[in-house]
Amino acid sequence: MKRRKICYLALLLTSHGAGCRAYNDPNVDESPEAECRVIQEVDTSYVDDERTFQTVAIYTYDDRHLLEMLRSESSDGALVVENFHYDASSRLSLHQIDSDGDALADAAIWYDYGAGSEIEHQDHNGDGQADSITFRELDEAGRMTKRLLDENADSNAEIVETWSYGQAGILTHEWDYGADGIPERWETRHYNSEGSLVIARTETPGGVSRVEEREYEEDGRSVAQVRTDQDGDGAVDRWSRYERVLAEGIEEITVRHYIESEGPVQSIDVFEMVDDSPRSISRDSDADGTIDYRIEFTADEHGNELGWEVDEDGDGRIDATLERTFRCD
Repeated sequence: MKRRKICYLALLLTSHGAGCRAYNDPNVDESPEAECRVIQEVDTSYVDDERTFQTVAIYTYDDRHLLEMLRSESSDGALVVENFHYDASSRLSLHQIDSDGDALADAAIWYDYGAGSEIEHQDHNGDGQADSITFRELDEAGRMTKRLLDENADSNAEIVETWSYGQAGILTHEWDYGADGIPERWETRHYNSEGSLVIARTETPGGVSRVEEREYEEDGRSVAQVRTDQDGDGAVDRWSRYERVLAEGIEEITVRHYIESEGPVQSIDVFEMVDDSPRSISRDSDADGTIDYRIEFTADEHGNELGWEVDEDGDGRIDATLERTFRCD
């Protein structure tokens, strides 16, 4: 859905995804003052100011305030109904998807939980049988340490991923695509004392394939610049510099992107932030002084994001909107 595309763009542009989740999760309460949950979303697309498509999503919750049903109906008559079930510990146990509104599940995901482990079964066609299975192992802190993907549900893993956590802010992530015990790719990530990424180095048996380095302001959290070696040859291929101006409670962050360490600006992003949440994001994709993309967000007094409107091509017309309605207890 379009709201997920917009959220992905915000994550991509900000490098930290402030104020935006990759997938809207109404079970997550981000308000310090009240317990607020999404009860409706209206997602609308426009062409030349004329509405061309609209989806209305209705959220309902159970007695534990957990999402129970998501009903999405579009202007073309399409109806998708998703049902959610939980165990006694409020963990998701079953997610059923009726993709054509006939009251029959066309796909489902169910979960089994153990001590330090969870198993996710995916039924892709609604026949009640698992078509793929994902096994996850967690440490005592609840962090993932291993993930095995059985793509055919035949009890043989095709992909194995492992995570190891060092004592000094070091995380190593390995991918074994043949499940033969030999990793084909691994990434080592170093974090500072604030938990912010400082360097990420990706390697393969052939050597280093990518390096990303980040520098921060004195607080250790606000990005100052990002340098990326995209092919592991030791040279910077992309360089992003952040400049911040704070005025009347609004922080304006300008990010200029360069190809290589020296050279002309390739593109410019501008963020207007309030309390670490974006109020607008603009992109000049070729640094010619003309805005090519802009999205504006609105929020209520609790900090809940009420929606957005986006101009996707910089022509000054709104191409899509999202309107959210919350219930706050």
